[in-house]
Amino acid sequence: MRQSAHIALIMLLGSLSACGPKPPPNLCEDNTNCLRGPARALKAIDGDTYEVERQRIRLIGWDSPETAPHAKCEAEAALGLKVDTEVAKLISNAETVQILPKGVDEYRRTRAHIFLDGTSIGYLLSRKGLAKSWNEDKGEAQPDWCN
Repeated sequence: MRQSAHIALIMLLGSLSACGPKPPPNLCEDNTNCLRGPARALKAIDGDTYEVERQRIRLIGWDSPETAPHAKCEAEAALGLKVDTEVAKLISNAETVQILPKGVDEYRRTRAHIFLDGTSIGYLLSRKGLAKSWNEDKGEAQPDWCN
């Protein structure tokens, strides 16, 4: 009896760790500064850059691999292609997009948090290994997709 209880506990802990980290909170839940609309209004440029009505948006807090010719290695370019496919799928399967703008970057893109059906798009990509959290505001080095 005691051994079976131990095995059940191990299985429970294993299933909990497989769930991964919790998604970040939806900052648009009660925020009137958020832009809201149909998900189809969002166009992906890559995993961390989007466009709405010809306005470029750089995702805050996440980095994703680039495709060629901007990728730093072949492994990054291959992951970048997977990102393109996954982002298109996420947007087409979502109903709503919420965007919380927070300034402008050096390329004049709006910096923003983006949520599809209430979940961070960066988090959704990270669950598939296609984005990494990146706090550039705190001086963190940009994630390396080649190692």
